[in-house]
Amino acid sequence: MFSHIDSPILEKAKLYLSQKVRTLANEIDVSSVELSKALKGLGDLKLLNFYLPHFFKEIEVSGEIFADFQELVASYSGALAFLQTQHQSAVRMVVSSANTQLKKNIYPK
Repeated sequence: MFSHIDSPILEKAKLYLSQKVRTLANEIDVSSVELSKALKGLGDLKLLNFYLPHFFKEIEVSGEIFADFQELVASYSGALAFLQTQHQSAVRMVVSSANTQLKKNIYPK
């Protein structure tokens, strides 16, 4: 469990989750408004762009760190873990798409 907890990415995630998600976990799991806020918080910390090409993000993320990140989020909120996984999957689909116009429109956001 959390084999790379000394990773700067995981430390950033753990800090956010412990400070912002832990106390609201029950609300996040039942309120779409709170869930949206929690997801935005991950996004503001650039923790939702692991599958973007390297020139759009600050740091490369290994598969092990990503797995640890997934487990870490799930340990705080099931709903947030599910939603951010869906987001990460959508990003991966766009990245692997041949649709260059879609990529141009989405990458800056």
